[in-house]
Formats: sequence, structure tokens, C-alpha cells
Amino acid sequence: MEPEALAAGFLAAAVRVATPLLFAATGETLTERSGVINLGIEGTMLAGALAAALGATAWGPWAGLAVAMVAGMLLALAFALLAIGARADQIITGTAISLGAIGLTGTVYRQAYGPEGAGLELPTFPELPIPLLANIPVLGPAFFEQPIPTYLAFAGVPLVWWLLFRTRTGLALRATGEGAAMARAAGIRTQLIRVGATVIGGGFAGLGGASLVLA
Repeated sequence: MEPEALAAGFLAAAVRVATPLLFAATGETLTERSGVINLGIEGTMLAGALAAALGATAWGPWAGLAVAMVAGMLLALAFALLAIGARADQIITGTAISLGAIGLTGTVYRQAYGPEGAGLELPTFPELPIPLLANIPVLGPAFFEQPIPTYLAFAGVPLVWWLLFRTRTGLALRATGEGAAMARAAGIRTQLIRVGATVIGGGFAGLGGASLVLA
């Protein structure tokens, strides 16, 4: 194999493998900027992966992606209700969410697909080359010949940056994370901001889990 082809293949595989982590990291960045540490991200990704498999099996990969995002948001909402609403310890709550998700998703998966698993029957997203850009040597196949979830992960990074640093909502979110007492004094509903950031971060983590099984 030629060195150029080898490098292109390695980079393409690295980008594909990094896609779930990029989704999760982007969502958790949003959550942590609000002053919340959600250690349940791993469990949320597992829930998203299972929901994506079930949704894709029933209705196709796009439905799987949507169901995974909803599953991630619901699990993150459960975390938010405990850690933010009930003021439970964030570290313990996040760990409990992850451990609970590991057991629950394993049980549901075995009930849904049996001991052999979903295998190759699961519908997935094909690679979608971007015209012209995919022809760039080495970098083209790595970054511009990927499945749809990878492009969504790429788009999520500037979107979250814009939300954080170019909107009033982002300013309120950052103020909540950097000084909640002062933010409340300024009239910001800090609890609502934190719950919203946590739920959106969970949606990103759910998409990360979906990319594991759909791409």
C-alpha cells in the first residue's frame, strides 16, 4: 500500500472513531460552562447507542439518530432533576446514572436482539463524499468522505461556540457557570439555564452514542 493511501486510511478511521467523542465533548463543554459536571455522559452515550439501534431497526437510520438524541436528553434531564433540582451531589449522581445505564441498556439489548446481537442487519449511514473537497489528497477522504453523523459533529463545534460567545443566552450561561450568585442578582434564572445546558449536552452525548452504531 502506498504511503499516501495508508495515511488517508488512517486519518479517515481516526476521524470516524473520534466522532462519538467529539459529540460528547461538545455537549459536555456546554454543560460545564453552566457550572454543572455531568459524569453520566458515558451512560448517556450507551442509552443513545441502544436507542439508535432500536430506532434504526424499526424506522431507519435517520429515525435512529433522532431517537438517540431524545434518549440522551431524557437521561440528562433525569440527572438534572437530581443534581440541580434536588441538589444531589453531581459526582455521585453522574456515576449512578452511568452505572444504571450500563445495566439497563445491556438488559434491553439482550431482550430486543437476543444473544447474537443486531449484527450486520442494522441499517447504517453510508459514506457521503463532498464534491471537490473529497478529492484533496490525504485530507479529503479523512474529513470529507464520511457518514452524515461525522459532518453533524463537525457542525456542532462552531454552533456551540456561536451560542456561547455570540448570543445573550450564551452570556447568561457563562455568567451562571462563573458566578451563579451574581447572575441571580442580575435576574438570570440560573437553575433553568443549568437544566437546559445539561439537557442539550445530553442530546449531544446521545448523538455520540448513535454514531457508534449507525456510522
